[in-house]
Amino acid sequence: MAATYTVNFNFVKPAQGDGEENSQTWADGMNANLDQIDSLLKGLQSPRASVSVTTPVLAPGATWEGTITLPKASDLLRIATDRPCVVRAYGSAAARTADSTRPYTQPPRGGTGLQFQGTTIPELLSFSCDASLFNDDGEVVTTIYLSVMSMDISSGTITITPTVVPKEH
Repeated sequence: MAATYTVNFNFVKPAQGDGEENSQTWADGMNANLDQIDSLLKGLQSPRASVSVTTPVLAPGATWEGTITLPKASDLLRIATDRPCVVRAYGSAAARTADSTRPYTQPPRGGTGLQFQGTTIPELLSFSCDASLFNDDGEVVTTIYLSVMSMDISSGTITITPTVVPKEH
């Protein structure tokens, strides 16, 4: 459901033009209105945010389970990694644990709590996506639970960088 905003501000009533002498007054009044509208719209925009987390050294095919601090709820716009991997995001540790034995090639069962799953490959380490991430713990906090499986041919750390638009701090 879309948010509804109510804002009150005074429009500047341009002077009635009766010739050249009032045309600048009229233009100034219209510009003041546009400046107020522009300011209002800028205040409603949520800034994009990117945060990174780095895994310990992972062997090919190994999985790391950890967390990342993000807003309590946000829209995921992009995921980037520095090595090929499968990234999964969950709202709770329990959801991550319940889904931990599912092969990445198998679709998840509905209601498992998986909020995002994406695979990066050497040719595509960053891509746009559209998912909602939110903490689903009993007491809502700024923790998103991750599972990262290395798809690289050699061992190494993996840095995961989601870009989000916050919805709830």
